[in-house]
Amino acid sequence: MSPSSSSLFAAHRGCCEPASSSSRQRHVRRVMRRHPSYPSGAAGTVIAAWRAIHPFIVSKFQFFILILLLMLLWFTSTSTSIFAYNEDGSPNWNGSGSSSGVRRRQHLRGGNRPLILVHSDSQPFNEKSIATKATHLIIVAGHSVLISSDLQNAARDDSVWYMYEYQRNRGLPQAIVSHIQAGIQVALHDESSLLVFSGGQTRPQTGPEAEGGSYFRVADALELWDGRDVLDNMEDHRSNGDADTASASESVNETVNGNDSNTNGNTRRQHHHQSTSTTSTVRARTIAEEYATDSFENLLFSICRFHEVTGSYPQQITLISFSFKRQRFETLHVGAVLWPLHRFQYIGIDPPSSTGFDLQLSTEGERTNSLVPFQSDPYGCHSDILQNKRKERNPFSRRAPYELTCPDMKELLHWCGPEIITKDKVPWGGSIQ
Repeated sequence: MSPSSSSLFAAHRGCCEPASSSSRQRHVRRVMRRHPSYPSGAAGTVIAAWRAIHPFIVSKFQFFILILLLMLLWFTSTSTSIFAYNEDGSPNWNGSGSSSGVRRRQHLRGGNRPLILVHSDSQPFNEKSIATKATHLIIVAGHSVLISSDLQNAARDDSVWYMYEYQRNRGLPQAIVSHIQAGIQVALHDESSLLVFSGGQTRPQTGPEAEGGSYFRVADALELWDGRDVLDNMEDHRSNGDADTASASESVNETVNGNDSNTNGNTRRQHHHQSTSTTSTVRARTIAEEYATDSFENLLFSICRFHEVTGSYPQQITLISFSFKRQRFETLHVGAVLWPLHRFQYIGIDPPSSTGFDLQLSTEGERTNSLVPFQSDPYGCHSDILQNKRKERNPFSRRAPYELTCPDMKELLHWCGPEIITKDKVPWGGSIQ
């Protein structure tokens, strides 16, 4: 045996076998030093590592098991990218999932929660100029901001939304999605409508995320544009104790059929399923208004957003919010902007009492914190409670640009009262009767 062969044999079968990972690493380095002819870089390291560990593999069977384990490790680490997936994100073992065998739903940071992306075939805004032809303004007033990518649970999970303590366990997620669905369903009934999700960047903890944009993202994620009701299948969505709480479909059906949904909560209860449509144009007729900090600004700013898109003012306004805010809008806000009440429809939708929502408690809070202050200060300029709300809900010190984009509304936008503005100072004062 040559000296070089004997030294190699000694390196492989030395009496001092490595007993730990650190000692194995030292052993590899010793082999490398003893055999400088090994290739440099990664290849040399692999060869040296193999020569260092193969004395511990005493049979071909053990070598086969090692290769099998390595292949299994590779297989499991790449399986999420080589299988096709169904539309709901579940694996399709037959390989007949979404196009090109690629998963349509992608994950954030390797988590299990799906992040729904806008697809290349998503309907673009104002397709065929359909939005610019609108005459009917539909407003969904915002009440919260998204803080989670788990949009699939936006209708049932409080943690998806930023909530104040008094909003928790009160059915707010169900209410928000009900309002979104109602706005879309009204828009489905009227091709000449423009849907506006209204609400600004109101939460300092969430960063510059607006309520209006959050609502639009939920409509995209839950694929609500065709009028489907994702709450219809929720367990206990309407229990026996919720007989006076209309679903979004019921309230919309009553409104579009001419029934009086603006009087009280005891409206006709006939369960209605909104028919879906594969040719819905609602997404092409939906925008966000991202400056409003209270209900009066939801109405006022959305009228200007309508004008920004269409170049004119609406002939009809429909507004969706909670039922206990009906009086505030119908008797105060509509009058403050001199909008004709017969051209205004209000749809009030509350979550079922089974979610923890208390209509009586909410009505009392509405009266104390909003209704009474707006009665003496219809434009929200003078009372401390209304001014503090606007300041707290504008943490990023944003200023709405509407006096520039709607110059004929400038006087109304800056009007503070307490007396009501006159007709000659609003652009629809003489044109809409």
